[in-house]
Amino acid sequence: MWLRYARATRAFNSSVEIRIDVDAENIPEGRKIDSNSAYFTFVAVDKHGHPVEIPEIVPETPKKLSYIMVPCAEDNCG
Repeated sequence: MWLRYARATRAFNSSVEIRIDVDAENIPEGRKIDSNSAYFTFVAVDKHGHPVEIPEIVPETPKKLSYIMVPCAEDNCG
């Protein structure tokens, strides 16, 4: 069985970075293995394809704050 987890890690002016983790689970043996992780960046656009501003991500818990403390995947974050 494959388990997928996704969470928004950062929001920029018009883009949001999403981290996706995939785990493999052997149910009969009760083992879970980290398979792979990846960051995806999505850009919000209007009906003409121009970037539009998006709201800031505000972490609600210390655990969620730790998700956005990972190294930035964009060249110009700051």
